[in-house]
Amino acid sequence: MHAATLERPDTASDGNGGGGTLFQGGGQWRHVEKTCYEHELAVEARGRHGYPADKRGIGKRAAETGRRAPQGFMSQGTPTSQSADPQGRLSIGFINWAHALDHYVMLIFPTVVIGLEVVYARNYSELIALATASFVAFGVFSLPAGWLGDRWSRRNMMVLFYAGCGLSLVAAGIAPNLVVLAVALFSLGLFASIYHPVGTAMLIAQATSRGRSLAFNGV
Repeated sequence: MHAATLERPDTASDGNGGGGTLFQGGGQWRHVEKTCYEHELAVEARGRHGYPADKRGIGKRAAETGRRAPQGFMSQGTPTSQSADPQGRLSIGFINWAHALDHYVMLIFPTVVIGLEVVYARNYSELIALATASFVAFGVFSLPAGWLGDRWSRRNMMVLFYAGCGLSLVAAGIAPNLVVLAVALFSLGLFASIYHPVGTAMLIAQATSRGRSLAFNGV
């Protein structure tokens, strides 16, 4: 093997405005980057190259490589970024509306049952018993609803909540007899059971100020 020889040095730009020195040794060019300690300190302090300085040295790596961060880099995984705020607020709005709707559909029948005494020619005690299956389903089916939300899709489960509650209310409204009404109320309780295990989990995941969001949701 022959010893590597160093030939004439040339200067070349490193692409960041800094100079570098090029040497030819063993037939191959090696580029030795020229660093500036003051420049590194400035990058870390002021966060040039599109990166804010942080403990992980992101600003330093940007200065060394000369590459800018991809568009929206800091917004990824940052729940308070401006790009994520509109979507997050919209999701929280739908979740809060679902909570109000959930309790409304479950408690409306005990109120309107007074008027149903005339429609079905039955007394209050007989008609209010029809709501029993609805409330049982509301509690029992919350367990599989939460399981499906974790393993399938919370968003799709909330779509089922809205669609299922709507169709069940329509069926209850046009029920020709007490049997159909009871089935419609049971179906209503089944779909209404989705909200608490799924919607609350979505709210906690979406919210940045969880205490305030939960307070608005509870109201």
